Amino acid sequence: MMGCCASWKSLLMLGAVGAVLVLGNSPAQSVSTNFPNNLRQNYDAAVVAAERKKNYDAAMKLGQAASDKGDYAGALEQAKVALVNKPNDGDAQKLESDAQVKIKQLSDPQKNERQFQFAFKAAKEAFARNDFGSALKCLEQALDIKPIDASAILLREDVREKLLADNTAREQQEQQERSFQAAMRKVREAFDSRDYTNAVAWAEAALKVRPSDPDAMKLKDRASGKVATTKKISADSVAILDEELEVMMVELHLLRPREAHAQKARETPVFMGLEMSPETKQIFRQRAEDLTRQYESRGLLDAKRKDSLQRLQKMIVNF
Repeated sequence: MMGCCASWKSLLMLGAVGAVLVLGNSPAQSVSTNFPNNLRQNYDAAVVAAERKKNYDAAMKLGQAASDKGDYAGALEQAKVALVNKPNDGDAQKLESDAQVKIKQLSDPQKNERQFQFAFKAAKEAFARNDFGSALKCLEQALDIKPIDASAILLREDVREKLLADNTAREQQEQQERSFQAAMRKVREAFDSRDYTNAVAWAEAALKVRPSDPDAMKLKDRASGKVATTKKISADSVAILDEELEVMMVELHLLRPREAHAQKARETPVFMGLEMSPETKQIFRQRAEDLTRQYESRGLLDAKRKDSLQRLQKMIVNF
């Protein structure tokens, strides 16, 4: 008795499906005269729902296949079967409605042929003028009337290939445009920071994407001019600094005038005193320190210049 009670408690917890598993493998074994009414009703409802879903799925599959082959009567029949098993279903209603429209269209073959030829002709004309979007739309209309027309199907494949090629080309153009605009932004940023060498490089990158672009060419020319001017100024600055270094070395007997490269240094008189006053030393020391800073700020303080400046400082101290 306790075992029986335990079994019924298990049934109540498991529900209809659990009841089948506990009481037996088949409905005949499961549903006995002692089976509770609410559980049997739930089980029966589940069985019916599963059967209807199975019938609905099968009918929709067969109906769609019939429609694809142009068998609209068969599609309509299967749509009705689907609606019996699943009333008011949107997909089944659409299958039914489309099949009815097709059947009505096919009832007047001459009219259908005229409509097909009109749509197919429009598709070919659109294809000829490279309007592939319109061509595809017209072909869909034509194939809606005659789904298995070979000429329309082949032309549709050609249209789809053209559309794919156009989309690929458009994507490439868009990517090139993004690359060009990014390079032009870099050019302007380089101008803003007075980095004219990089401005030239980015302008050249822009011109690789869009050769002969007037804006890119103008910016490149302008940046190139700035680079040339900067180089000239830099060269002049180096010459001035080296000239001052030679002048100081001549003044303090570290370089003979005739050995100097700069004309000014060759013409500079040497310091003739036997002793240098603190004030004069300070002036020479300040000149040497200023010269060192200018070399450093331009990245020009190489080993040779550094050695000359150290000799100058030592001479100033010991003079």
